[in-house]
Amino acid sequence: MSRLLELYKCPSTGDVVKVSHSGDSPEATICTGEATCEWQRLPEKTDEKGLTEKHVPVIEKADQGIRVKIGSTPHPMQPEHHIEWVEVRKSPYLSIQKLDPTGPPEATFPWIDDTNVKARIYCNVHDLWTNRR
Repeated sequence: MSRLLELYKCPSTGDVVKVSHSGDSPEATICTGEATCEWQRLPEKTDEKGLTEKHVPVIEKADQGIRVKIGSTPHPMQPEHHIEWVEVRKSPYLSIQKLDPTGPPEATFPWIDDTNVKARIYCNVHDLWTNRR
Protein backbone atom coordinates (compact mmCIF):
# COMPACT_ATOMS: atom_id res chain seq x y z
CA MET A 1 0.00 0.00 0.00
CA SER A 2 1.32 3.44 -0.90
CA ARG A 3 1.68 6.23 1.65
CA LEU A 4 0.60 9.82 1.56
CA LEU A 5 2.95 12.11 -0.46
CA GLU A 6 5.15 9.28 -1.79
CA LEU A 7 6.22 9.69 -5.42
CA TYR A 8 6.04 6.98 -8.06
CA LYS A 9 7.54 6.97 -11.56
CA CYS A 10 6.47 5.01 -14.64
CA PRO A 11 9.58 3.44 -16.18
CA SER A 12 8.14 3.49 -19.70
CA THR A 13 6.85 7.10 -19.88
CA GLY A 14 8.74 8.88 -17.11
CA ASP A 15 5.42 10.12 -15.68
CA VAL A 16 5.60 10.92 -11.96
CA VAL A 17 2.62 10.85 -9.57
CA LYS A 18 2.31 11.90 -5.94
CA VAL A 19 0.01 9.98 -3.62
CA SER A 20 -2.61 12.47 -2.45
CA HIS A 21 -4.77 10.10 -0.44
CA SER A 22 -3.55 7.13 1.56
CA GLY A 23 -4.66 4.02 -0.22
CA ASP A 24 -4.26 5.61 -3.68
CA SER A 25 -2.47 3.27 -6.02
CA PRO A 26 -0.30 4.59 -8.85
CA GLU A 27 -1.39 1.57 -10.88
CA ALA A 28 -4.87 3.09 -10.99
CA THR A 29 -3.45 6.20 -12.68
CA ILE A 30 -3.91 6.33 -16.43
CA CYS A 31 -0.56 5.55 -18.01
CA THR A 32 0.14 6.24 -21.66
CA GLY A 33 2.96 3.69 -21.75
CA GLU A 34 3.04 -0.08 -21.59
CA ALA A 35 -0.11 -1.83 -20.46
CA THR A 36 2.03 -3.77 -17.98
CA CYS A 37 3.62 -0.66 -16.49
CA GLU A 38 4.91 -1.23 -12.94
CA TRP A 39 5.20 2.07 -11.11
CA GLN A 40 8.37 2.43 -9.05
CA ARG A 41 8.45 4.31 -5.74
CA LEU A 42 11.07 7.08 -5.76
CA PRO A 43 13.22 7.14 -2.63
CA GLU A 44 14.16 10.49 -1.08
CA LYS A 45 17.89 10.83 -1.76
CA THR A 46 20.41 12.80 0.31
CA ASP A 47 23.76 11.25 -0.77
CA GLU A 48 25.36 13.23 -3.63
CA LYS A 49 28.58 11.18 -3.79
CA GLY A 50 29.69 10.62 -7.36
CA LEU A 51 27.55 13.42 -8.81
CA THR A 52 28.99 16.67 -10.12
CA GLU A 53 25.60 18.41 -9.76
CA LYS A 54 24.31 19.14 -6.27
CA HIS A 55 20.68 18.38 -5.39
CA VAL A 56 20.12 18.53 -1.63
CA PRO A 57 17.86 21.52 -0.81
CA VAL A 58 19.44 24.26 1.29
CA ILE A 59 17.03 26.33 3.39
CA GLU A 60 17.85 29.96 4.17
CA LYS A 61 15.97 32.70 5.99
CA ALA A 62 14.46 35.27 3.63
CA ASP A 63 12.35 38.39 4.09
CA GLN A 64 9.23 37.15 5.88
CA GLY A 65 9.89 33.51 5.04
CA ILE A 66 12.43 31.08 3.60
CA ARG A 67 14.33 30.56 0.36
CA VAL A 68 15.14 27.03 -0.82
CA LYS A 69 18.24 26.83 -2.98
CA ILE A 70 19.06 23.63 -4.79
CA GLY A 71 22.53 22.39 -3.99
CA SER A 72 25.48 23.72 -2.03
CA THR A 73 26.59 24.95 -5.45
CA PRO A 74 23.73 25.93 -7.79
CA HIS A 75 22.18 23.08 -9.76
CA PRO A 76 22.20 23.57 -13.57
CA MET A 77 18.97 24.83 -15.07
CA GLN A 78 18.73 23.79 -18.73
CA PRO A 79 15.81 22.26 -20.64
CA GLU A 80 17.59 18.87 -20.73
CA HIS A 81 18.58 18.89 -17.03
CA HIS A 82 16.77 20.99 -14.44
CA ILE A 83 14.85 21.10 -11.18
CA GLU A 84 11.12 20.77 -11.98
CA TRP A 85 9.69 21.75 -8.60
CA VAL A 86 10.42 22.57 -4.98
CA GLU A 87 8.16 21.40 -2.15
CA VAL A 88 8.24 22.49 1.49
CA ARG A 89 6.38 20.90 4.39
CA LYS A 90 5.87 22.35 7.80
CA SER A 91 3.02 20.72 9.63
CA PRO A 92 0.20 21.16 8.80
CA TYR A 93 1.16 22.98 5.56
CA LEU A 94 2.48 21.83 2.19
CA SER A 95 3.48 24.17 -0.62
CA ILE A 96 4.94 23.43 -4.07
CA GLN A 97 6.49 25.78 -6.60
CA LYS A 98 7.18 24.79 -10.19
CA LEU A 99 10.48 26.14 -11.51
CA ASP A 100 11.28 27.47 -14.98
CA PRO A 101 14.02 25.31 -16.62
CA THR A 102 15.85 28.51 -17.62
CA GLY A 103 15.43 30.30 -14.27
CA PRO A 104 17.41 30.12 -11.04
CA PRO A 105 17.47 26.86 -9.00
CA GLU A 106 15.60 28.30 -6.02
CA ALA A 107 12.15 29.13 -4.68
CA THR A 108 10.91 31.51 -2.00
CA PHE A 109 8.10 30.69 0.42
CA PRO A 110 7.13 33.92 2.20
CA TRP A 111 4.66 32.40 4.66
CA ILE A 112 6.93 29.98 6.53
CA ASP A 113 9.80 30.23 9.04
CA ASP A 114 12.91 28.07 8.92
CA THR A 115 12.28 25.76 11.89
CA ASN A 116 11.27 22.11 11.37
CA VAL A 117 10.92 22.45 7.60
CA LYS A 118 11.26 19.54 5.22
CA ALA A 119 12.13 20.42 1.64
CA ARG A 120 12.03 18.10 -1.38
CA ILE A 121 13.00 18.81 -4.97
CA TYR A 122 12.54 16.86 -8.19
CA CYS A 123 15.32 16.78 -10.79
CA ASN A 124 14.21 15.61 -14.25
CA VAL A 125 17.41 13.51 -14.51
CA HIS A 126 18.22 12.46 -10.91
CA ASP A 127 14.70 12.21 -9.38
CA LEU A 128 13.72 13.05 -5.78
CA TRP A 129 15.96 14.76 -3.16
CA THR A 130 15.37 15.99 0.39
CA ASN A 131 17.12 17.99 3.11
CA ARG A 132 16.17 15.43 5.78
CA ARG A 133 18.07 12.23 6.46
